[in-house]
Amino acid sequence: IIRNYIPYSYVAGIEKRVGEIQSLYAFLKNEYDLTVEATRDRIYCRSAEIEEAYMLSIPPKSPLLCVNRVCFQNSKPIAYDTLLIRGDMYEFELDLSVKI
Repeated sequence: IIRNYIPYSYVAGIEKRVGEIQSLYAFLKNEYDLTVEATRDRIYCRSAEIEEAYMLSIPPKSPLLCVNRVCFQNSKPIAYDTLLIRGDMYEFELDLSVKI
């Protein structure tokens, strides 16, 4: 489940074009000159509430991976996204390099 929050002043008239959106970030770049240059993510786990469980076809209280994301352009926040991901459908891989 993904919910996107963008100030309407940045995307006036977007409600008339919802059917045209394949990729939100590409649409914002092409149509509104809004480019996500950086993000800040807060990642945590919690249990699915009843409505979320229904939408995701999982039992209530199943584990969810949650991401709260702030998107930035020119160091200015332009969007806030929330993602709820089934815990059994997510895999995370991270490569780190450290130079001392």
